Amino acid sequence: MKNMALPKMATVKTKTALKKTQKTYPQNLLNQKFNPDKPNQVWSTDFTYISIGYKKYVYLCAILDL
Repeated sequence: MKNMALPKMATVKTKTALKKTQKTYPQNLLNQKFNPDKPNQVWSTDFTYISIGYKKYVYLCAILDL
């Protein structure tokens, strides 16, 4: 990184949705079956942000029909 004069990116520990004291987990509805019979039965989504400059972000929402 120094040789290419690139700035260092800080790493941040990710937070999980469940607290450590919480004993219940969400129900696994897929049971690792990622091949549904018909379209529009199983969808997967992800929502994230991408830094495009100092304090500037764009948001990306990806939706996938499995």
